Amino acid sequence: MHHMLHVGYENQVAISKIVAIKKYKSKAIRNQVVKEKEKGTLIDMTEGRKTSAVIYLDNGQLVTSTINPQTLVERIKKETGG
Repeated sequence: MHHMLHVGYENQVAISKIVAIKKYKSKAIRNQVVKEKEKGTLIDMTEGRKTSAVIYLDNGQLVTSTINPQTLVERIKKETGG
């Protein structure tokens, strides 16, 4: 069974697949998100709302979330007991 991370609006990501979580702030990260969206590989879990975090998966895909990175990390700790 996979531990799942709630990333907002009833959306979930498998914690074991997460490599990094970054704040959606810098121009470089914003450009990376745009490129993934253009390629059709971005997993957008914002439900059309403001992006706060970008989650990097082990397969190279990016997931966007409205939840800030620190809150996501706290949720991971709670879910995994860490």
